[in-house]
Parts: sequence; C-alpha cells; structure tokens
Amino acid sequence: MSLLITGAYGMLASEIKKNESLFHTEILYADRDTLDITDKSQIIAFFNTHKLSCIINCAAYTNVDEAEDNGKQLNLNINVRWPYLLAKYAYQQWIDFITISTDYVFDGTQEMGYTVNDNTNPINSYGLAKALGEKLARDA
Repeated sequence: MSLLITGAYGMLASEIKKNESLFHTEILYADRDTLDITDKSQIIAFFNTHKLSCIINCAAYTNVDEAEDNGKQLNLNINVRWPYLLAKYAYQQWIDFITISTDYVFDGTQEMGYTVNDNTNPINSYGLAKALGEKLARDA
C-alpha cells in the first residue's frame, strides 16, 4: 500500500519529502505531468494502476491575486473540483483522504486559533474556492 502526495513540487509536498522517513511506507509523488488533475480519465487510470492507502492532497492553485481574474477557472478546477474528485474516489476505494486548508478560508477576526468546526468566512476568491473544495471533499 502506498501514500500519494499530490502537488509534488509545491511547498507542502517539499516539507513532506524532507520528513518522508517518518511515514514507513512507499510514497508516490504526483505533479501535473504525472497526474493531470483536470483530466478525469487520467485520474482514474492513475488510481487503477496504484494501490493506495492514503492520499494527501497538497496540490493547489496558489496565485491568490490571479484567482480573482485571469486564474479564476484554474482556481476553481484545482481548488474545488480536484479535492472533490479525489475525495470521491478515495471514499469509493476505502482510501484515507487528507486535503490541506489555508488561512484564507477564515477572515482572521477570531482571537483564538481555528478548528475544523469553525465557520469559514473566506476573504477572497482563492479562500472561497479552498473552502468550497473542503466542503465538497467532506460531502464526498
């Protein structure tokens, strides 16, 4: 059984790579060339090829400013559609699924730290897409 890390060249996946010996399992890293997250047939083919025990979704469209304009569609595809598709597949195959949030889903007005049960109040399009992706992943 393998652990899949998406967003292989991003900041989060890079931190996991630094500590991968802690996982005691085979880790597969997928980048956009290995696994096109906008191509459902490629996703299915990839998952049919690999036996996974857990997916950690580190892939994200993180250009916060562009997400408001020119990058709006990419923001939606990567931060909303992708976590939903991954979570749906993971659920169907009994695979654990983790997706990483961002502080942009909260408005920052709460004095204490946030928990998964707190209400979100996204501050921009990027935060809204991340919050929606998380909700859809939970619903899947």
